[in-house]
Amino acid sequence: MYLPEPHPTSSTRALELLETASADPTRSVQEDPEIRAAFEEGLRQLAEDIVEHNPGLAHLLLGMGEAPSPSVHGQN
Repeated sequence: MYLPEPHPTSSTRALELLETASADPTRSVQEDPEIRAAFEEGLRQLAEDIVEHNPGLAHLLLGMGEAPSPSVHGQN
């Protein structure tokens, strides 16, 4: 009996992209729009998780965006 190939799931595609990018991540992100989009989506999801679960850390990271950072100067 013939069984068609299953459609690739997003997790399968994510693993394929990760394998492709692992050899030279910087070049892969710069040259491949699909890898760049996956990287940006992952980064966006990470940022949303940080804001949701640890708003203090989110504030600290945003304050570290400029050097020297007046909003986090002297804070631990």
